Amino acid sequence: MSLRVGESGRICTFCVAQKVPQRHCITSNTSESLPDGTRTISGIETVGTRDTSNLNAGVMGSDQPFSTWREFWQAPQIGVNLYSEVVNPSVGKQVFMLTDVNLAEPDPKLFELPEGFEVVDRRKPVAQHPE
Repeated sequence: MSLRVGESGRICTFCVAQKVPQRHCITSNTSESLPDGTRTISGIETVGTRDTSNLNAGVMGSDQPFSTWREFWQAPQIGVNLYSEVVNPSVGKQVFMLTDVNLAEPDPKLFELPEGFEVVDRRKPVAQHPE
């Protein structure tokens, strides 16, 4: 199967997944910072981004053009999305939210080996190159 690059310049994963004949199915893709910019979630500052895809009729069994979008709220402090929302007419709205975030250092005892266990290092030594 060959991958077709849509008008947006991206490989169309919808065409690949649906085994649609080679054609341009995505009319546009945009990624933008959200107007509000930042939002505090669970006491952590996040930055919002929305990705929107507009698709042609015939894609994923639709007889009409449609749009899908994904919204992400990432916490730069920890590099994790605390909230994401996906809206797609074929699956509806999906919301994923990280809760009970604790930025405190974990108890070091959590990383201690239980009694009777040992660490065995099975890595091979890296050959040193003479300089």
